[in-house]
Amino acid sequence: MTRKLKTYGSQTPRGQYFLILLFPIFMIPLGFVDVQWTVLLYKTGFEDFGKLTQRTLFDGSKPGLSDPAIILQLVNLGCYLYYSRQRQSLSFDRYRPFFGFMLFCSLFTGLGLVHSLKWVLGRARPYLVLDGEQAYSSWYEFGSHFVTDGVFYGSFPSGHTATVFLLITLSYFLIANPNSSAKVKLLGWIWGIIVFVMTAMMIMGRSITLHHWLTDSVGITLLSWIFIHLVYFRVLNIPAQIRYLEQKREYPPLPRYWELSLLWRLFLITIGVMSIVIGARAPFIDGAAPLAVIVLPGMLLVFVFCKSLTKTYRSYMSHFQSFVTT
Repeated sequence: MTRKLKTYGSQTPRGQYFLILLFPIFMIPLGFVDVQWTVLLYKTGFEDFGKLTQRTLFDGSKPGLSDPAIILQLVNLGCYLYYSRQRQSLSFDRYRPFFGFMLFCSLFTGLGLVHSLKWVLGRARPYLVLDGEQAYSSWYEFGSHFVTDGVFYGSFPSGHTATVFLLITLSYFLIANPNSSAKVKLLGWIWGIIVFVMTAMMIMGRSITLHHWLTDSVGITLLSWIFIHLVYFRVLNIPAQIRYLEQKREYPPLPRYWELSLLWRLFLITIGVMSIVIGARAPFIDGAAPLAVIVLPGMLLVFVFCKSLTKTYRSYMSHFQSFVTT
């Protein structure tokens, strides 16, 4: 008797266009009131609420708003390593794509996206601007900081906000999985609402403490959402991986930690792009002209590892190619 396979509708991420459109819709008008609204939150907000969004158990403080997200990422890392090692049955394999997706998003968003933009843009934090120590710059401009100033923590974007918003990956796990029941999907929507409330709290809290402009936090929320959505539906194509498992009843013969092998190449490309931008700016910064030499190594990194990433990615995703729908 032939087993009837579950059918799936189109998994084209139509929402990606909506999310991309949201970015200018929010960021352009918010840029005109960025200073005023940030200062207003600072003057009218509760100091204890600001501290809640700033602290974390992992630096020896009391529990903070970002702790649930950090704990989820640590749990997910353990599950990813465990489920990648085990190849015993479908019960182990069925959750493997989701753990890879959440790890991919958390590592690149939290490390690659946030910190690369901080170093390249060098936007000064509100408390430095309002104290007169640094000049103000908009979210889309290069700021007054530069790498020759030493180690600094740029204002755009907000890492705390990105960390909290990464909790939304769990909603993708619950909602976008075609095997989820109606109750599980409802739970995913409820969880998504909770994540947006927590993210809004973090956005306000980071401005109350003058650690971030509003655009720092709103901007990374929207950028993270675009990235997470594309990773789920396009980059790792989790729906295609699910269909593969449904029909093959086993995980494909891929390296154990294949998502990480894509990530380290992507990180090197990011470093290359950072080197190009920082080096290109260097001649226009007093005393920084020698840094222009990093442009060529940066171009080499981008060229070599774009080719390597493309080749490796195509090799890995070829297992799922026949299960991709449009």
